Amino acid sequence: MLRISAFSTFFFLLLGTPLTAQPIWVDTGTNNFVALEILKPNFSSRANTTFATSTIFLSGRFRTSDNAFFVGELPFAHRGFDNGPRIANSETAVGNPYLGMEFHHPDRNTFWEIGIRLPIVPENNSSAKSLGRDSDFDRFEAFLHNFVTVLGKVNFMPESSSNLTPRIRVGPTVLIPIGEPAETADIELFLDYSAQVGYNGQRFGFLAGLTGRLFVSEDELDFSERTFHHLGIAANVAFDNVRPGIHLRLPLDEFITDRVDFIFGVNLAVQLP
Repeated sequence: MLRISAFSTFFFLLLGTPLTAQPIWVDTGTNNFVALEILKPNFSSRANTTFATSTIFLSGRFRTSDNAFFVGELPFAHRGFDNGPRIANSETAVGNPYLGMEFHHPDRNTFWEIGIRLPIVPENNSSAKSLGRDSDFDRFEAFLHNFVTVLGKVNFMPESSSNLTPRIRVGPTVLIPIGEPAETADIELFLDYSAQVGYNGQRFGFLAGLTGRLFVSEDELDFSERTFHHLGIAANVAFDNVRPGIHLRLPLDEFITDRVDFIFGVNLAVQLP
């Protein structure tokens, strides 16, 4: 069975140990792009973090054939602590980069994603990595130590007679332990899913929806304990091929809301020839 020998050990890794790849809240268009996301979680308790505390995702998509794109993403997390005028410290961590492909069917509003995250995040800098996971739980594996991540997603974007565009995205994310955790951990499986609707005008765009993760390989929890959801809204404005935007995400499950009230983000997407 795909499961970790001790459920509590796994979530301890997520929370505090040296523990879609395509950005779905950023309007990147349908062609080549580079994008920058800056995410700032608002913590439920007083965290004494500095203004520079944030998680950054730098991503891009580049055509390799008529119906295929290469997709890459590199995450960073910086957490600064401000405990007074004479006491301050900070941590910065480079996350696990994502390398993948998108395959678009020429006659259907469907495309597929497959990819892998390479395990380069260091064992230290646990505070920075914890910030990265809290900033986007849908991509917490970007800051997970000693795990290779393999994912596959299918995206449905039905035709619409108006400027409103629905999008449904679903698929598995598999966590494969390597190194020292492999002695006590087995492969873990999550099912990711999201439902969004967007408005695409000539100058302005808007997006709203729900994202979720289901912890499939842990069978000792009920449904509410193994699911993690966020509501999100996003808006952007177009200046030729440049689209700056903002987005806000609200966690819905106690496992996340105990630490984070909401996540605010700004982003910039540049569409390339």
